[in-house]
Amino acid sequence: MDGKEYEIKMNKIMKNSFWMIFERIIQMIIALFINIFITRYLGAANYGLLNYSSSYIGLFLSISSLGLESIIINELVNSPDKEGEILGSSIFLRTLSGLFSIISVVIIVRLSNGNNLTLLIISILQSLILFFRIYELLEYWFQAKYLSKYVTIIKISTYIIVTVYKLFLLFSKKSVVWFAFSNSLDCILIFILMICFFKKKSNINFSISKKMCIKLISRSYHFIWTGLMISIYGETDKLMLGKLKNAMSVGIYSAGSYISGLANFIPYALINSLRPMIMEEKMRNNEKYLELLKDLYSIVFYFCLILAIFFTLFSKIIVCIIYGNGYNGAEIVLIIFSFSTIFSMLNVVRDIWFVCEEKEYLSKYIYLVGIIVNIILNYFLIKLFGYYGAAIASLSSNVLTAIIIPMILKSTKENVKILVNSLSIFRLKKAIKNIVFNKKLI
Repeated sequence: MDGKEYEIKMNKIMKNSFWMIFERIIQMIIALFINIFITRYLGAANYGLLNYSSSYIGLFLSISSLGLESIIINELVNSPDKEGEILGSSIFLRTLSGLFSIISVVIIVRLSNGNNLTLLIISILQSLILFFRIYELLEYWFQAKYLSKYVTIIKISTYIIVTVYKLFLLFSKKSVVWFAFSNSLDCILIFILMICFFKKKSNINFSISKKMCIKLISRSYHFIWTGLMISIYGETDKLMLGKLKNAMSVGIYSAGSYISGLANFIPYALINSLRPMIMEEKMRNNEKYLELLKDLYSIVFYFCLILAIFFTLFSKIIVCIIYGNGYNGAEIVLIIFSFSTIFSMLNVVRDIWFVCEEKEYLSKYIYLVGIIVNIILNYFLIKLFGYYGAAIASLSSNVLTAIIIPMILKSTKENVKILVNSLSIFRLKKAIKNIVFNKKLI
């Protein structure tokens, strides 16, 4: 790829990033606006019930997704002539896994929570996302084609519709069950609109191939286990809080972690936009591939660090404005989680390296250790410090999986070197110049 081609490609990437970031900004604004009223209306206990149910669903997100998000863009980039076969086979696999996941959630919730009918109904309604998130496969196609503008239009339209629905629920003073369905409604609408836009923007005919299904599963197999492990230690805190403490503790904990998660839209957008190009450069120019990876590591790390410092300084004010006085303690959770986010986002970047280097199998071993440590820490720390202990356990687990274990494993030491080399201020300046200001965003 010559200099001119590189500039054109980077311009496409930055336009793509702009639309993804714009979508996330609008989502964040809308979510913050409506959640101010929902969390206060429901209270910490009912809000905690919604999040407790979501934890069960979160355990099956990786199973329902089959780890395809980690490899499908790579497949679309490398085999553009097989787009219909790749997408058709992926949709088929996701349909089966989605239905299986919904049934599994219902059974587990019923068996583990006895006769709690409200929790069961909430879980059924929220578990619909496990099926309708099939739309992600079409979203990956738009990303691979640098057409995230259309995804943005779809999602913003959906957010507005769902927000109106939630406002109706608030004014009508509906129960927590109605709000549970609202959490699935956005996925359902995005699913419908994504199909409509895809049909207009492509002439691809879907086909299902046994050979392609086997290929996709064989490549994503490691990420299925990795995703499951990530889900386990990502949701263990809320599940154990609900069992060892109560729904109110889950609500306060979820409030703090939710705010931290909202702010991740910029690094996620940048990662998703750069992913196709990094994978392309791996095949074309290994030196440029490594430089892009270092640039991405640098921007993600420093952005998350600045964000963590900001939340540390203003957490109490932010929590008070959004949630009111019924969520005292969420500000400390927010601070801890903001630093935890630094390491979790580094893990997301490293997944690109795993795919490019064909070392996907390593991820499941890393997260297996993370799960074991996380469960042990949660058990003892929740008993001692409640939701503060759960937050500390999450931070410790993310540090372990992002830094400590990769430093120990021989096969991942190379990636640690890449990460370390990306953390200088000079690299950050270079990364901003290369990526952010390479071309106009729009």
